[in-house]
Amino acid sequence: ELQVHDLSESGLGLVSEIGIPAHSVLQVALAVPGLNDPARITAVTGTIKTTHMTVKGHYVHCGGMWVTIAKEQRELVNQWVRRLRRSAKRALKAILLGW
Repeated sequence: ELQVHDLSESGLGLVSEIGIPAHSVLQVALAVPGLNDPARITAVTGTIKTTHMTVKGHYVHCGGMWVTIAKEQRELVNQWVRRLRRSAKRALKAILLGW
């Protein structure tokens, strides 16, 4: 079992307790909440190709780039990434300005 720790338009960051060789092609399935209704879950499936592996303590972190993902599922992921970036920028601005 892998856990997603990072998400971007181009791929995923994963964490595992076992090693995953670089350049492996993996099938992935994510449960992505709806943009307007978080209770509405969409299954996002596709394949990624792992690009690197880093050991951090007892865990293995690996990055993977999308190889296949349906167009509408990629758009849902991209919309979430954009939303999360906007939220992070607002939070950082508030911290920097002391709000």
